[in-house]
Amino acid sequence: MNFQSIASEYLSHGLCVLPAGRRKLPILEWEQYNDVMPSLDIFDVDCFGMALVCGKISGGVEVIDVDNKFRDSHLFFEKIIKYMGDTSSLFTINRTTSGGYHLVYQCDTIEGNQKLCMRENIFDWDYKRGKHPVLTILETRGQRGIIIIPPTQGYRTIQGSMFDIKTISTEERNKLIEYSKSLTEVEEVKRSFE
Repeated sequence: MNFQSIASEYLSHGLCVLPAGRRKLPILEWEQYNDVMPSLDIFDVDCFGMALVCGKISGGVEVIDVDNKFRDSHLFFEKIIKYMGDTSSLFTINRTTSGGYHLVYQCDTIEGNQKLCMRENIFDWDYKRGKHPVLTILETRGQRGIIIIPPTQGYRTIQGSMFDIKTISTEERNKLIEYSKSLTEVEEVKRSFE
């Protein structure tokens, strides 16, 4: 696949993209690209896919990452879509290689990466702590965050377009973040959000 031509399209839409490897990370030191757009030359390499640098560098892109650690990401996804109503139509939605979802939007107000919703992994036990480990189900990818994007193998856009990411209001974003936090299933985490 010619990632250079696809990268050119992303860059022309003001999105900061980088070549990515199989481990869902850029294949180069990427922190500098939080503040500087790359040149197409960095795609003159053999890569597995493409990463998007979220945040101000990409026009205020923020993402709700719906993980599929328990094979029920569709339940959280459906709850968010239903709760957000008409605003849901503004999201660009990508399916991930693991069966999760990325809800992509732009907003004037964004923050760094945040864990929003957690669940105990009842199928595992942390002997050192004497309890089930807690896994993140919903999190944001914001300023200084990255996601893997189409056309990376296993990633596809199912709603909207990565070349036409819609803007939601600060109020809509706050509603989305607060609702996502309310879905957490770990009481001590829930209390920390209050």
